[in-house]
Amino acid sequence: DFCLSRGLGDVYKRQGLFAFVYFLNFEITAQFGIMPEFGKNAPPSNEDIGATAAHILKDPTKHINKTYRITGPEVLTSQQIAETIGHILGRKIKVQNMHEKMMMKVFKAYGWPIRDYSQLRYYIQDAQSDAFAVGGPTNIVKEITGQKAEDFEKITKRYIKNDTSSEQSLSNKLQAIKHMMSVMLTSAPHVEKYEKEALFPKFKGMEFSANSKEWQKDH
Repeated sequence: DFCLSRGLGDVYKRQGLFAFVYFLNFEITAQFGIMPEFGKNAPPSNEDIGATAAHILKDPTKHINKTYRITGPEVLTSQQIAETIGHILGRKIKVQNMHEKMMMKVFKAYGWPIRDYSQLRYYIQDAQSDAFAVGGPTNIVKEITGQKAEDFEKITKRYIKNDTSSEQSLSNKLQAIKHMMSVMLTSAPHVEKYEKEALFPKFKGMEFSANSKEWQKDH
């Protein structure tokens, strides 16, 4: 949940799992035809999230003390998302359950800051329980901006257009193989140790959203 405030009150934006998550380290998906299982989701684009926030800030008074669940136009399974990406790439994409340890190795090998992927692992666990499908889809983007939310096909086309690593070529394939080998040779990061050293708070009795009856009721 994100909160925007102009001194008059609060406006809450709940967008769940952004569409851009499906294009993290997209080279692996494009060149090897695999992507992680992220459960069901109605992924909103960064552009729609930003446009919605901008419209709220332009005239916040009527939005004070309201909560907006920002989503894409349709709840999709990971398989449906893989098929959309595969259709645009012109190849088959297979969804795989990737072990958390392996995903952390991928992020580390690709140079992601540990402060980012140490938190992303919690989002992934929530996503795999279909927590980000709850409350979706909504029509919030159109209601606030006047424009329909972008569908996943449109989002995918934009990412692929701006990502040269998605092109099917020998050089890209060799580069992807090189990166995959570096992942295999990379030691798993000690995220728990990092969180302890960074003084991240630890709470007792916490549970993931999909397992919480209270959260399910509120959302």
